[in-house]
Amino acid sequence: MFHIFENKDKKYLYLTSYKQFFEIDENTYLILKFSNDNTEINRILKVYEQHVNEEDYFVKNDVEELRYGLFLCISNVCNANCSYCFANKGNYGKDEGIMSMQIAKIAIDFFINKVPTNGQANIIFFGGEPLMAYNQLVSTCEYIKERYTNENIQLHLVTNGTLLNEKIIDYLAMNNFSVGLSIDGNEKVQNEQRPLRNGMNSFLEATKHLDYLLKKVKSVHARGTYSNYNNSLVEAYDALLNLGFREVSIPPDILSDNMNKKINLLDEELDNLYDYIVDYINNNDDFPFGTFIEHIRRIFLPKTDIKYTCGLGEVIYSVDIYGDIYPCHRFSSENNYKLGNVMDQEKVKVFSFVTEECNKCWNQYTCSHGCCYNDYILTDSLNKKNPYWCAYSKKMTELCLALIPKLSEEHLKRILMVP
Repeated sequence: MFHIFENKDKKYLYLTSYKQFFEIDENTYLILKFSNDNTEINRILKVYEQHVNEEDYFVKNDVEELRYGLFLCISNVCNANCSYCFANKGNYGKDEGIMSMQIAKIAIDFFINKVPTNGQANIIFFGGEPLMAYNQLVSTCEYIKERYTNENIQLHLVTNGTLLNEKIIDYLAMNNFSVGLSIDGNEKVQNEQRPLRNGMNSFLEATKHLDYLLKKVKSVHARGTYSNYNNSLVEAYDALLNLGFREVSIPPDILSDNMNKKINLLDEELDNLYDYIVDYINNNDDFPFGTFIEHIRRIFLPKTDIKYTCGLGEVIYSVDIYGDIYPCHRFSSENNYKLGNVMDQEKVKVFSFVTEECNKCWNQYTCSHGCCYNDYILTDSLNKKNPYWCAYSKKMTELCLALIPKLSEEHLKRILMVP
């Protein structure tokens, strides 16, 4: 299986089975695109296959270790009113409240017992807005430190940042938290898409302690959402990088209304972002573009089993304030996908599925396969893919393949985390 594409004035051939790509000339491109002569096409492909060297190309498994994740939704209360919120303004359609310490402890024990000795346990404090349950966060962290002294555990916080202060930031830094700050771009975009319920300026509240956060906490990344396709994606990245973030990810809202009419707008914005990135790497040693980092890493990793996507219900779990277990935090409002409860673990179900249509796609070994919740919402099935995500993922693969030759050795080392 192969794929050909154009980027700017260059043309490329991608060999799916080998996960390798080549720049090709105009004549070769035209033959592969228009010829019905399979003998000639196979002859050309064999020429390029002879140049494949998997041992030199693929990065070893130290780039991707076995990672398990628990989304601990300690609060289903939120102080924001985001326009595209999947969680019904933070409460997932349930009564608002804070997780009890009893449930928090049992949820942690349940999760740690699922992680093998060679795995990394990632505990993500989530919401709602988790800092509305800050005292519970601290108590849960202290429990983890006291009970699990030898395990490989990484703590994470996903927050809108509006409740941060120096005391909280110091605690996060002291406990080596990784912090994901939910922010969508400049002041205008942030206030439009992530307004606060109390009417205060969302952008100013989210950034008032940002300098201190970036100074004290080693791992801080901006995680935005590209929701209004009439806004500039480049301007959103530029605004967040100028705020000092060392990594920025702004994936598109694929569940946005009228996506069939917007997908071409997204293509144009991604092309503009590609140009911005090329200019950026020509003038900077770092590479802070999170969505591109993830995609480039997948290109450089050996082929993986494509039957599972993000690992939901297998290596990813979510526990809500009532102790109910879901395959992912995004399914917390879907009772049909509840796996059980931490208070009655004998009834916890195994969750798995197969995405057969991916098997025939040229992008199968490079695609992240998107968000299963988005698939479910759009197609009413976990076995059917969201076509808009597929289009986005293919576009990202093409852009990343074209970008890789432009990256310096130092850029690639940073992206692939190799010494």
